[in-house]
Amino acid sequence: MRLAICMMLAKYEEISFSRFKNQLQATDGHLVAQLRRLDERGYIARRKDFVERKPIACYHLTGAGREALHKHLQPLQPLISSAS
Repeated sequence: MRLAICMMLAKYEEISFSRFKNQLQATDGHLVAQLRRLDERGYIARRKDFVERKPIACYHLTGAGREALHKHLQPLQPLISSAS
């Protein structure tokens, strides 16, 4: 789940909680737990806004998050390339 979150953020720059929930088909509790773990490591940051008086949380990758994602994916590249 955390890898999927980081991959989505790398692609789309910023994503709302509700979009994560829909795209990943995750429950609120599970998604909150995974986002919290990424936040605690400094890999993501959250921005809160209000749209029509409703709170909206949006997330983006930090520099540390991009670096960690790159380090995680680098050893997988040969495997990914061979599967294509």
